[in-house]
This record gives sequence, C-alpha cells and structure tokens, in this order.
Amino acid sequence: MNSDFALCKSSNVIFATYGKTWMFNALPEAFAKQLGKMAATMPAQGWAFYDDIRNWPIKVPEDMAFCATCADDFAQQGLTHCVICTGDLAISRWMMKKIIPKNVKLTFFDNLEECERFLVNQGFDTQFKSDVPAI
Repeated sequence: MNSDFALCKSSNVIFATYGKTWMFNALPEAFAKQLGKMAATMPAQGWAFYDDIRNWPIKVPEDMAFCATCADDFAQQGLTHCVICTGDLAISRWMMKKIIPKNVKLTFFDNLEECERFLVNQGFDTQFKSDVPAI
C-alpha cells in the first residue's frame, strides 16, 4: 500500500482506492507498476478492475493517454470488466469512457455498495485478501 493509493485483490478482482491528496500527488507510473504486478496474477479467462475514482476526478491528457495504454495491456491479460465508483462526477465518467477499451464491459455506480453488488451478480469474488482502507 502506498500512502496515496491502495490496491487489494480477490481471486478475480483488483480494487483500487485513492487517498485524499492523490489528485495533487498522482503518480500514475508507480500505480500502474503495482497494478501490473497484481494483474499478472489474475486469471486469464477473465477478471475485473474495481476503481473508486471519487478522489481522482480529473486526469490531464497525458495521464489519460497513459491510462488508456495500460488499460489496453490489461485487456490483453484478461481484463473483462471495469467497475467504476464515480459518485456524481460526469467528467470522470466521460474520461473513463475514453480510457477503457471497447471490449471491456464498463459500468459506473455512485457508491461502493452498488459496485460490489454488481460484481457479485456478475460472478466475481469480492472477498478481498487485504483490508480495504477507509478513505
């Protein structure tokens, strides 16, 4: 766990949360490196990325391009679903639609409970192996 972001996983879901200062200290390369290590352990037949971006509502164009490249790589490694908790931030939804590849099912929810309910209904495991930090 990094002080600006936290990643935890279940058998087929990676969950990302961001600290209150992430928007100002964003380190996408460090985040992508840690996420890549976790993605390498996910099942090739399909996994989900569960992203709570309520503390990272705006990405600069360079970050969007970098995130899109990473998302393409993860889709090639079996990423099938991307579940985003945005709250009511329409700009975040627009950006994620630009970043996530079309072959990955992208869904948005306003709160974490809705996200987890959707994942469970899709057959994903939401029993994360480490505590999800309260942010």
